[in-house]
Amino acid sequence: MSDTQDVTEDFEGTTSSGASIPWVAAVGLGVFVVASLLGPFLLEGSPDTTVLGSRFQPPSREHLLGTDSLGRDVLVRMVYGGRTSLALLAIALSVGMVVGGLVGMLAGMSRGAVGSILGRLIETALAIPSLLIAILVAAALGPGFWSLTIAISLMLWARFAGVIRGVVLSVREREYVLQGKLHGLSTAKTMWVHVVPNVASAALVVASVEVGHIVLLEATLSFLGAGIASPQVSWGLIIADGSNYLGRAWWISVMPGVVLVGVILALNTLGNWVRDYLDPAKFV
Repeated sequence: MSDTQDVTEDFEGTTSSGASIPWVAAVGLGVFVVASLLGPFLLEGSPDTTVLGSRFQPPSREHLLGTDSLGRDVLVRMVYGGRTSLALLAIALSVGMVVGGLVGMLAGMSRGAVGSILGRLIETALAIPSLLIAILVAAALGPGFWSLTIAISLMLWARFAGVIRGVVLSVREREYVLQGKLHGLSTAKTMWVHVVPNVASAALVVASVEVGHIVLLEATLSFLGAGIASPQVSWGLIIADGSNYLGRAWWISVMPGVVLVGVILALNTLGNWVRDYLDPAKFV
């Protein structure tokens, strides 16, 4: 077995053919969530507290991850940045799942012009790069939490809708669904009994796969100045603030960068596990 395979198995806690939960990734994400939620209650200071006399201090007992160019504690800013990511994930995923689920189910169950138009709409939305959507929204509304949330929601609904539409198109032709219709089962009851359970599994797969992409997109846009803007804080913004001081204070960008990579790797690992566990082949 190669070294790469060993590392992958150690991180996931299982081989690609196994079914056990990737515990290392799960525990790592648990630490991230708990630290983001409880950290502000356990750490002193705020992400905007500036102490000019403590500028560019390296990691120490007083400042575990050092301070930045304004003397702000990097660890405190990272904790609050994690809270920003969690809030963004919760809102964008909820909006994308609800809107995409409704549009996808309607597109799948409708026949004729309605189904065709909605299908073309979904395909068009999927063809637009997510980064372009986010930049256009930021240009129209200005950078900030809510403009970034809107941009990511606009990206997500089409991804949910595309998968869910495929599930509905497949399920509606199955024998038990057709038999239910022959026995007078209404369309609404047919969707609730036979379609919704399959759609729920598909939506969970999409959410688990997209969550890592959302975190990375948020950090990328914040780094470019089209995402989270001060006085709010995000990991991408912290990395951008420290990018001009890499030679003098490497920890400002490197520390949040390492955590960001670890979180995205863990999210992708769990997303792949959920996708394999729920057998995505049945959604194609």
